[in-house]
Amino acid sequence: MDLLTKRTTQAKYCPYLSYDEIDLMKHIDEGPVMAPPQLALFIPEYCGVSVYYGHWSETPFFERNLKTYNDMCQGKNVINNLKFCVFYEKAPLLFDKNYKLVYNNSSCMLLKNKNEDINYLGF
Repeated sequence: MDLLTKRTTQAKYCPYLSYDEIDLMKHIDEGPVMAPPQLALFIPEYCGVSVYYGHWSETPFFERNLKTYNDMCQGKNVINNLKFCVFYEKAPLLFDKNYKLVYNNSSCMLLKNKNEDINYLGF
């Protein structure tokens, strides 16, 4: 891992959640969830569901999965077998295709997969 080779093991994430993030997590009832790294760390404990990636040292292929999230933020790639996606900035390409907006506040939004029949366990 890049963090280990650079001898940098402290992530640069905020050590607390905002009220908007806490409110958003109240709407997550199933996984897997793709969320920004700073929020993905808290979702398994707070919501009791799985995430696409979590802590960098506990997630196989963390860098690949983080790149996938960043690609989704830019509308380059869409993963269809996620139950929820969380974004801090808008991801308009996801709205019309596979996901619908189910929660939005001043700093983050929650999208839910439109397909209820999909197998969400297979990444």
